[in-house]
Amino acid sequence: MSDGKEVDRSKYLYPRTIKGKPYLYFRMADGALVPLPLDRSSPEFRRAYDDCLKARQKLAATAPKLPERKSINTSNVRFIGDTVGRGIDVYKESADYRSKKPTSKKKYDRWLGILNEKLGTTRLRDLDVSAVDVYSDMIATEMSSSNARFQVAMISNVWDACKKHKEFGLGRLHNPTIGAANRYKVKTPHQPWSDDLQDKFMQLAPERLKLAKLLLHFSAQRGGDCVRMQIKDFDGQGLWVRPEKTSDGTDLAPNYHLCPEPLREALEKRFLDSDSPEEFVLLNERGRRWASANSLSCAIRDFMVKVGLRQKGSKERPMRGPSMHGLRKNAASEVAALLVGTQGIKSVTGHKSDDQAAYYAKHAAQTALNRQVVAKWNEAIAQKRQERAGRRRSKIRRVK
Repeated sequence: MSDGKEVDRSKYLYPRTIKGKPYLYFRMADGALVPLPLDRSSPEFRRAYDDCLKARQKLAATAPKLPERKSINTSNVRFIGDTVGRGIDVYKESADYRSKKPTSKKKYDRWLGILNEKLGTTRLRDLDVSAVDVYSDMIATEMSSSNARFQVAMISNVWDACKKHKEFGLGRLHNPTIGAANRYKVKTPHQPWSDDLQDKFMQLAPERLKLAKLLLHFSAQRGGDCVRMQIKDFDGQGLWVRPEKTSDGTDLAPNYHLCPEPLREALEKRFLDSDSPEEFVLLNERGRRWASANSLSCAIRDFMVKVGLRQKGSKERPMRGPSMHGLRKNAASEVAALLVGTQGIKSVTGHKSDDQAAYYAKHAAQTALNRQVVAKWNEAIAQKRQERAGRRRSKIRRVK
């Protein structure tokens, strides 16, 4: 079957883990699952896979050609009964959805629209964890693993909004997304910049990127918040900040952040060079505001590639190197090392929940405790050496 060429035997595979035991299936064109040997390097697997592939191709070749079906726009359809579509309507009337920021609602509407189109006429109570897994696998194949993750999240939101409504008949049924497969994982999380990398960047970078580095690092804010900062947000000592991601728009006053010395000095110079308080702090090479956080991130990445501070990736082999968001982790790590606790970290980073701040606080506390323990351990080792040396000396017989 291979005609001397290496056959790609990764398509149409569907791995599952049931009660801790792994299984591997081949997904046929009609959705049927055919079990395969788990060892993908074995001759048995290759034979079984090739047989399944032949059967799938034969079925596809003999199947009648159906007219192309256009996607149906269900955004304006009002569902009734106990369907997923009706559940989406209920969720959009909920306090949880209404509390979202306009930017978040826009994203949610897009994801809910996909769910509506794919499962709108399905009874909500008919969804179980297996059905959710099959659906998310389909979305991951058609779109991406990140889209699959968001679809699972939308199902969970709809379920939670509808479980108190008797017409859906959810009763004591469990949320079907609990235990569902996670099809999206961050392969390489953002890492803080090393001291050596920071020194080299500040030596080589143009002034506009040096200021961006200092603002991202010592304000501890996200890129989207930094590109929106204006000269008037700096009062000579600190910055007024309203984090876009964590602010719900109802705060009467923005957060105030005193600037560490390196940032305060850089902003004082920028203040003197500006023509208007309405001018943005960070400007691109054309003297205009950055269009988005992504445009600033790409500029920093491209500069690093140009001067050899990180490698260039490709679509086939993307390479994660130092990133703009890593500077926010520098800030969190450095503040956490001061042992100021979760609330101290949040006062700088602006995290709304305790989870991420607690991670940094726990890591810093563990590191500090480790230093104390090892210091005492070294003292105990030194004392033990002295005692052993003393015992050896006491055993030496004097020769007259």
